[in-house]
Amino acid sequence: MAAPDKVLDVHPWARGPVAEYGHCWPSKRYHPLNLHRNSGIELVLQTKGRNTWIIEGQSVPAVAGTLTFTLPWEAHMPDNRLLGGNELHFAV
Repeated sequence: MAAPDKVLDVHPWARGPVAEYGHCWPSKRYHPLNLHRNSGIELVLQTKGRNTWIIEGQSVPAVAGTLTFTLPWEAHMPDNRLLGGNELHFAV
């Protein structure tokens, strides 16, 4: 099965307490993830690679096995906006 050509797979139709969830995986095409806030608490599980999240201006390192969360009012983004070489799963 060929890998999709997009990095972010979001399912906004999720029902219940999860507003959206998705999966970001290593790919040939990357979509930048800019500074943002979410409508609820966001959980991010890093499953491959290493990344540094910028949360409210502070650096938070993440390696495979790291679970990071942000509160709705916290502005955040990865310092590697393209997430190249990383795999992660998220839910809001």
